[in-house]
Amino acid sequence: NEKPELTQIATVLAQDATRKGALYTGLTQRLADIKSTYLIPPYEETLLNIDLLRDAVKPALFSDALTDPINMLADMSGGSLARVGAISKQAEGEGEGNQLVGNPNYGNWQTNSNGISFWQWYGMYRILGDVFDRVEYGSWSKRRKYSYYNDYGRARYTSPKQMKAQTAVETRTRQSYQRQGKQFTSPYASKKSGASGLSRSSYTPPKTRSSYSKSSSYSKSSGSVRDSSSRTSRGVSRGK
Repeated sequence: NEKPELTQIATVLAQDATRKGALYTGLTQRLADIKSTYLIPPYEETLLNIDLLRDAVKPALFSDALTDPINMLADMSGGSLARVGAISKQAEGEGEGNQLVGNPNYGNWQTNSNGISFWQWYGMYRILGDVFDRVEYGSWSKRRKYSYYNDYGRARYTSPKQMKAQTAVETRTRQSYQRQGKQFTSPYASKKSGASGLSRSSYTPPKTRSSYSKSSSYSKSSGSVRDSSSRTSRGVSRGK
């Protein structure tokens, strides 16, 4: 009763656990994109996207991804709901985490005529814009708090097109800061550690495109195969 808008927001966020939610519809769109482009090279890119999507639909990982909307609601509840699978609010300090900012399933960065980018919510999530202050990219990237998406799930829950858009806004903001003589901090520069209660799969690094370069390198010179195998052996020896 203290926060009537919470009921409406809870109704919207509850849909994230269904086929109407942003995460699920994002995954179905990525599957459709793969089906329409899988015959177009480079094939390593397609294999990587298939594997990342296969990971993302695993129940354990999907449940972990749902901790962001749950924890956003918990933060807004003023302490009546506890965070799950995340860094505790006590450890992170004051302020609502705004865990869904930066997640392209819920919104995107819109750049104004001055070259400044602000977060804009999609569709039914626009109600969140009525509750939270506008979020500017540069200050968000510097002071970003923990979220499952930004610290663990980004590779698995972002389409190639969305990843390109994220890189573009980061590059644009970095260049703008450099022109002004200001220091820019990437939102992905460091992982916020301390989250507990996530599935083991979330702590396993996702595959990268280099995972597939070994198979494709057989069509190139044998030297490149030797190079990739020596890189692998060096990586193994480091892990001892």
